[in-house]
Amino acid sequence: MVPEEPWPFILPLPKEPAEQYRVLLSAFSSEIALKLLGHMRLRGRTYQRELLEALREHSTKSVLKYLRMLSEAGLVEEGMEKRRVEGRTVWVKWYSPTFLGRWLILLLTPREELSPKQI
Repeated sequence: MVPEEPWPFILPLPKEPAEQYRVLLSAFSSEIALKLLGHMRLRGRTYQRELLEALREHSTKSVLKYLRMLSEAGLVEEGMEKRRVEGRTVWVKWYSPTFLGRWLILLLTPREELSPKQI
């Protein structure tokens, strides 16, 4: 089936074929991985709690497994930060797409949702 209007898209990948395979497999290996990329902010941090709530239909263990896989493949960075919540200090985990991760998010975003500047 040929699409009515093709979507010409260039995706930068690592030089080594093994790394290319790992990056593509981590992003496209599962519906959960695709949903995680779809729920990440293009710029800035997305917090682990937000992602767990957005993918509530999947187990926490599965979501965390795919977040770790995306991080190990270099598609997202992860970190921790301190926050004050109801008078207590808590650590919260965040994820932010890398250069390559942003390209994949743009690839997965429907064209109608992209601004002319993003295209």
